[in-house]
Amino acid sequence: MSRFFEPIDPGRVDCLLLSRLRFMGDVILTTPLIRALKKGLPHTRLLFLAEPPFAELLENNPHLDGVIPFDRRYFDGLPPVKSLVEQVRFFKHLRQQKCAVAADLLGLPRTAFQLYFSGAPIRIGGDYRYRRHLYTHLFPVSRDAWRTAIDFYLNILKFFALPADGTCTEVFLKESERAWAQSYLKTHGFDLNQPIVGLHPGGTWPAKLWPWERFADLAVRLNTALGVRIFLTGGPNDQDILD
Repeated sequence: MSRFFEPIDPGRVDCLLLSRLRFMGDVILTTPLIRALKKGLPHTRLLFLAEPPFAELLENNPHLDGVIPFDRRYFDGLPPVKSLVEQVRFFKHLRQQKCAVAADLLGLPRTAFQLYFSGAPIRIGGDYRYRRHLYTHLFPVSRDAWRTAIDFYLNILKFFALPADGTCTEVFLKESERAWAQSYLKTHGFDLNQPIVGLHPGGTWPAKLWPWERFADLAVRLNTALGVRIFLTGGPNDQDILD
């Protein structure tokens, strides 16, 4: 008997934990799911587990009731005994949240075990080899079952028979962050009354990258056709692409 999309009674879900540890783009692509869950389950406490610095992208999200950071670099950098003690403390904190449901949006061995030890009696995850046995509810992971990463995350809604609330992603900024950005752009010669487009051509995995030549062509076309000023961003490993 298939365990795919086995229904979950929304009335049992007083707390729901979402887990997507990394990366920047992937965490942002979960925001349509977050919004739809809070809209469909307004009285459910909605928590999100992510690694720094990606957890910061969600800190001001009004649809979340809390963000739980898990710093893998910290745990992996400690001596074995101390690391074990700290991880026990981390899982104790997770269990104290008393979430009825936890959903793994990444599907790594680490995240599957985190959900297993979280104390959540209902654990949603993808149909990944041995990891499927750590979940109580499954969704298919074949690329035939979804078109985009957002569609993949929205699979979670099917367990509660909830509709999607669009596919628009969201990042909520503090006023201090907006003020810093405006000051930075002005200092670098940007007229804030004119349209500005930011392009981020880098990324963690080469397989995810759009060719830099296409970013360059897009930048030229935006500038010449629409008079848009282009602002490039990147991480410490993206300098060659930016150049």
